[in-house]
Amino acid sequence: MKTMFDIIKKQNGEHFAKTIRAYDNGIFDIPNIDKIVKYAGREAEPLMNYLVSLKDVKIEEHAVHQHPHDLLERAGYNAYYADTLEKQNWPKQFYAPGEELCTFRDPERYKKYHIVVAIKKNVKDIKRENFSNPQREDEYGTSVLQIQMLKSGGFISIKNRYNHTVENPDNTFNSNPDNIILGLSDALKHHYHVDFSSQKVQLPENYVFIDNQIVNYNYEVNNVYFGENCYVQNGEVHEIDKQKELMLDYFILNLQDKNIKNPNGEKDGFMTALQEEIKDKKLQITVNQQGNKCLQADGKNILELDHGKIKSLHFDNVKKIDDKFLQYNEELSEISLSQVTNIGSRFLYWNKKLSEISLPKVRDIKRNFLFHNKKISKVYLPQVTNIGDNFLCYNEGLSEIALPQVTNIGDNFLCCNIDISNIFLPQAICIGEEALRENKGLTKISLPKVEEIGYNFLCSNKEITEVSLPQVWSVCSGFLECNKKLQHFYAPKLSREDDDGYEKDLFSNHPNGDKLWENRDKPFTKDNNNFKIMQDIKSNHRE
Repeated sequence: MKTMFDIIKKQNGEHFAKTIRAYDNGIFDIPNIDKIVKYAGREAEPLMNYLVSLKDVKIEEHAVHQHPHDLLERAGYNAYYADTLEKQNWPKQFYAPGEELCTFRDPERYKKYHIVVAIKKNVKDIKRENFSNPQREDEYGTSVLQIQMLKSGGFISIKNRYNHTVENPDNTFNSNPDNIILGLSDALKHHYHVDFSSQKVQLPENYVFIDNQIVNYNYEVNNVYFGENCYVQNGEVHEIDKQKELMLDYFILNLQDKNIKNPNGEKDGFMTALQEEIKDKKLQITVNQQGNKCLQADGKNILELDHGKIKSLHFDNVKKIDDKFLQYNEELSEISLSQVTNIGSRFLYWNKKLSEISLPKVRDIKRNFLFHNKKISKVYLPQVTNIGDNFLCYNEGLSEIALPQVTNIGDNFLCCNIDISNIFLPQAICIGEEALRENKGLTKISLPKVEEIGYNFLCSNKEITEVSLPQVWSVCSGFLECNKKLQHFYAPKLSREDDDGYEKDLFSNHPNGDKLWENRDKPFTKDNNNFKIMQDIKSNHRE
């Protein structure tokens, strides 16, 4: 007769079973422990404290007769129950652009979940711009919460005001209401007649307790949790058919009919791109030296997977990338799109591992390209002519970029990229609002063809010393504000009067503002560095 050790060894691996035995052999006596850990992955170490706690589960009740809204008021929140779509989406006004909850895009969410919205009484005084280093449980992140409980029971999620700007935003306070105020868990259960885990020992990140099972997941999208070989939706675990299906981040590829399923319901440009790449090709799964699965099309590797997460991608046939291409992916570190000419919005929106990218044929890029990709350092886009809003915003590791053909640039271009020092934009004509704001590593810039510039251009770039804008004739408020180290300014076509004849407030806070303005028509240097910058960046990228 097989022991529980043998069952778990076969199911989760020998290392998993031995770790349990070495830590506390009594865990094997927990009823249905094999079913509890079936989807828990192959590493037991992160789960030991939680598994030990299951040996003697005791639920302490503190305030079952109090109303949850009263408890939240004591914790400093105004709270209400969202039982309509309007109430569900009303808090959207408090979220920063690009950080809105996916809840707001789901018209059915309030029908499936009990949603309690909690908003700090001083929410208007808690500004997003005051939190440059977001932490999930900081004052801003916890100032607007949504407590969502599956009406059928077994699941709870506490959602964060930062949303996916921080790690696991749907597990704020470890999804334990008692971490907001003691007694809230029992009050919610009693008032809404639902049940969810009230364990004092919480599961670690990337684990969730669903339907009496521990599930190790890679991604959460729209309250759907995706692991290596399963996904969880509406409180139910769905296991993929490993003989013919493959999990790719938060997509399921059927290797036989080449159909791609997306259980979270969102459209994603990755789906159409993958279908184009594998069309009329023979698919095969291999395992490389690192033990990672590789998806091959006609014998060529197109995807490498690390336990279900896309690690590298090479598409040679795709010419167009639709919106939201892998917008939640975090693990991609290598990508090749050699034939792509057009890229839609939200391309690799939250990726954290990509350090370099070369897109040799891309001409047009929509908004939110590589938004908040903190590791990327070098970007080479030799054919791009049009760039949408929020291009490469909040990419703190970016140091070099070459855009030799770009002519039109949207709002928030390269906003808050603190390390960038070299920018090559020889053909740019029009630049939108907030361009190059708070780029503390930038010291010199020359834009030989730019004519129009929007609000807050180069605002708060405190280290910049030289600005050359020989063709600029139109600028807006905030132009070069808070740049007190600026020594040389060249803009001979720029007038200090606006369209109505009123004088613009330029360089008013600069110690040598009047002198800079008076000498704006005197060139201070020849623009001879662009070629070198271009060559340096180009040499670091594959053609």
